[in-house]
This record gives sequence, structure tokens and C-alpha cells, in this order.
Amino acid sequence: APSSNIVQVRDYYDGRLKLEQTLYPGTYVLETDLDVTKAGVYPVVVHAMDTVGHETTREFMVAVDTEYMEETGYTVPDPGTNQGRIYQMLTEELGFNRAVACGILAHMRRESTFLPSAVNPSGYYGLCQWGGGRQTSMMNFCASLGLPWDSLEGQVYYLEKELNEGYHRVLERLLQCPNTAQGAYDAAYVFGMNFEVSGLDLAISAGNRAMSDFSS
Repeated sequence: APSSNIVQVRDYYDGRLKLEQTLYPGTYVLETDLDVTKAGVYPVVVHAMDTVGHETTREFMVAVDTEYMEETGYTVPDPGTNQGRIYQMLTEELGFNRAVACGILAHMRRESTFLPSAVNPSGYYGLCQWGGGRQTSMMNFCASLGLPWDSLEGQVYYLEKELNEGYHRVLERLLQCPNTAQGAYDAAYVFGMNFEVSGLDLAISAGNRAMSDFSS
């Protein structure tokens, strides 16, 4: 995606602007005919507008080398494994890019080794080690779908529910992460600090793992 080449679009007073489909105050849009299936050099035009309506435009170029892409293609986790099935759901059903999926998976690896039945001695359950009221809500949600609480699908759908409701700001930040190795680090950091509430050291550790997984 063209947006994967952008770290951020920022206004001096308003801070980071949001990527949108149509331009309005506090946002930016992209204009391009980029086609990643065809080799070539494509211009991408960024149109930005601050909150009082001032506009500015910048352009950058994206080079597509299809032979290089074929030679250095990323490895997708085997969908026959829990890790691969979660990756598939995160990217195909929840709509996350590879970087965000790697960031989330890096935490699940540490929390549960991708086992939805994982329970730790402190009473935290599942892929993301939900506890307390969140654990009860997760179990009730899975039951409402007619699934056992330790089903992989039920827990990933509950993750989606939490991100769309009480953790919608985390979702917004994840969706801003570019599909790059740095984006994978950022996604793991955001997810760890604000969803898992894992603490700084673990968020950084997961970020480094996500970067490595993204590039493999």
C-alpha cells in the first residue's frame, strides 16, 4: 500500500494527521496509480490539511521491482498451525497488514505460545491471557457464539470485539502502523503498552521479535 511508505504526516500545531479517503481538516489523502504487480516507478502525491483548512502537498516516488519481490518473498506461517491460523484471521478477516499481525503474534507467542487453552498460575486465560472481568467477558462472548472459551476462533473474534469497543484507540494506532519492519515493532509496542499492558521491557522485547518475524 502507498501508506506503508509513510512514517507520519504531521502538522506543527495539530500533531499527527490521519489518513482518510477524502480530505477534510486534520487529515491527509494519497493520490497515486501505484500497481505493485507491475515493475516501474510511481509517483505518490500526499495532500494534507490542518485543522483550520490550510493545505499542503508533497510527492514521493515508489519503485516496484517484481523480480526482487519474487526472490525475497516473505514466509507466511503455516495455516495448519495455531500461529498460521491466527495470522490468517488477523490479515484476512480482521484486515490488519502483515506488520500489525506480526506485532500481535509476538505478544501471543510470549503470553500463551499460541495456545487458546493456556492458563497461568495467576488465573489469566487464553491467547492474550485475559484476567478478571475481561476473562469473564471473553468466556461469555465465546459462549454467545456457540464456541468453547478455549477456541482459537472465539478468542480472535473477542480480540476484535475489544479493539472495536473499549480499546478502539489502540485499534486506531495499529491501523496507522506501516507495513514495514519498523511498523511491526511499532504495532507490538502499541499492543503491549496499551492492550496487554505488559510494561516497557516486554513491549520492547515483543517489538524486536515482531521486526524479526516480519522480515523472515
